[in-house]
Amino acid sequence: MIQLRTRYWAILLGTLIACQQSEQVPLHLPAPGSDTMFSIPSLYAGKSTIVRYADLDRDGWKDVLLLVRGSKGQIATSDDSLIVFRFNPTKGIHVRTSAYGDYGITAVETIQHRSFTVPLVILSLDGGGNDATTFGKVILAWQDSSLHTLATAPWGDPTLMELDSHLVLEIHQTFSGSLPHAMALEYSDSLIAVSHDAYALPYRELLRRRIEQYRVMLDSLWLHRHHLTSDKWGDVTSMIMSLANLVSKQQGIVAAKRILATERQRWSSLLPAPYRQLLDDFSHFGQEEYWFIR
Repeated sequence: MIQLRTRYWAILLGTLIACQQSEQVPLHLPAPGSDTMFSIPSLYAGKSTIVRYADLDRDGWKDVLLLVRGSKGQIATSDDSLIVFRFNPTKGIHVRTSAYGDYGITAVETIQHRSFTVPLVILSLDGGGNDATTFGKVILAWQDSSLHTLATAPWGDPTLMELDSHLVLEIHQTFSGSLPHAMALEYSDSLIAVSHDAYALPYRELLRRRIEQYRVMLDSLWLHRHHLTSDKWGDVTSMIMSLANLVSKQQGIVAAKRILATERQRWSSLLPAPYRQLLDDFSHFGQEEYWFIR
């Protein structure tokens, strides 16, 4: 009889423990690394929303990035917000944890780069203008239970690129000179390192490496100049302008003008007349306008 009672209480105790555990751990907990179920809260009904999944904290479960956009033209930072819902594996639900607000957020994407242990969050910004260079980007990363800004360029149609294994935002500017605005070309205006401050490359080092890249690319195009199609002449001209502008920030206007003169002479017989004019205007206006300001 004593043995039966002992067995009974052992079974009852085990049942109670199992019930408690079933209350703590959801029955349908997704496997680590899989997409987690998420429903957009009713608070954002009627808003333009975009949902992206990413394991922001590297705990094995996908968190949610919810981009909530307001009405076009409505100036309110709270209406253009990126909201983070972290997945709580104990409760089996997503919990709102952090938010980043800005006017004009149009898109959100995530990438994984070998120089970071967590995914990078890339926001595209719309500055409201008609030119391509009115668009910007913000690069964020999850750290200490919130989103931290690694780099921001609110304008300049930035390109996220890799420079000798370092991530860099290249900001652009447009120039048409005396030509119609429709013939304006983009060129490299400046560089921003995407990194934690302790590991960021100095600006002058960024300039040096990118200048060397432009030199190599132009030399490579020159070797294959007889095989270039007509749609490539704009790219060549843009590269020459980019090289000259970055050299101006590194060595000054005189060095930049020397670059323009050398490349203008090298490509003169191949470049169509409008692009030769563009280089001449770029060299002339560089003394008085902002293109060669450091």
